[in-house]
Amino acid sequence: MSWTNVIQNRDNKLLKWKEQRNIFYKCNPILFEMLKTLKARETAFLGSSIDGASPVRCIKAHQVGYLESNFKSYNFYNRPYNVYISLALLQGIPMFSFAPVIRRKQQNEFNIKFKEYVYDYDLAFDFEGKASRKFGREEEMDFYISVLEDENIPYELIDEKRGYEVICKHQDIFNLCWRQVKRIKKSFDDYNVPYVLKFSGGGFHVRIMGNYLPKGTSWEERVNFCKDFASKIQSIFALSTLDMSIYDLRRVFKAPYSIDVKSGLVALPLNDFEFESNNIPSDYNYLCDPNRIIEIKDKIKFRGLLERKGNKDNFNKYYKEVVE
Repeated sequence: MSWTNVIQNRDNKLLKWKEQRNIFYKCNPILFEMLKTLKARETAFLGSSIDGASPVRCIKAHQVGYLESNFKSYNFYNRPYNVYISLALLQGIPMFSFAPVIRRKQQNEFNIKFKEYVYDYDLAFDFEGKASRKFGREEEMDFYISVLEDENIPYELIDEKRGYEVICKHQDIFNLCWRQVKRIKKSFDDYNVPYVLKFSGGGFHVRIMGNYLPKGTSWEERVNFCKDFASKIQSIFALSTLDMSIYDLRRVFKAPYSIDVKSGLVALPLNDFEFESNNIPSDYNYLCDPNRIIEIKDKIKFRGLLERKGNKDNFNKYYKEVVE
């Protein structure tokens, strides 16, 4: 194949990608479902600066007009941005200027006063189905490898200058990720713990809303509670695909109903049937295909996060009997 054909194929793929992105994010039933999840949270457009998607934080997108203004201002439809939302819920979020100098000053002030805006913070679990994992600490790598060996999953270990890399077949590690999520999901279901489960593009996100968690005396205490909770269930259930690096007050999570740029798939909230019957990557290539989601847009309308029923007492009981 000539270089002319290579460039032409690349340009055609890019054109199709932009067309799909424009159709998807302008489809009202999908847009409104995503918009619901942005309210009272900091929204962020994150991508690679090399690909022209310089990160944008501190977006207030509580109404469709504000969201579309930010889409337009940052050329969102034509750049490889992921949409993220804060795990912290915020009240009184200020509006930010699109003028770079003014915005930078506003962001600095917002960052300094961030805790003053927080009124809740969610407990989140990020399960990664990546074929390659890098570790800076040997004990983290040892735990990961011990689970692979217990599950009879072949792997390659690369000793790098600043740590280690462990490589597995994608399907093997994705299925392991799915089984570990299923393990914790069943545990939550047994106690009627309220949670939200979604496909993230490469793995799974589980989230328990902040209103079910202990209040605490500070937001640092809440974050530490979440990290301690995750660490304990990681140990109890041998959750090697659980990312433990996500616990800080400014953490953002992929927005439900947004497209994950890397995989090209939708971060779709899952019901029990959808999760239980789809355990390999190709299943999600179909289930979370943006074109499919556009086709079933009328079913997406009012779908929401599919939160499992439960209450604070159920969470407290689970914490005391399983975690503490």
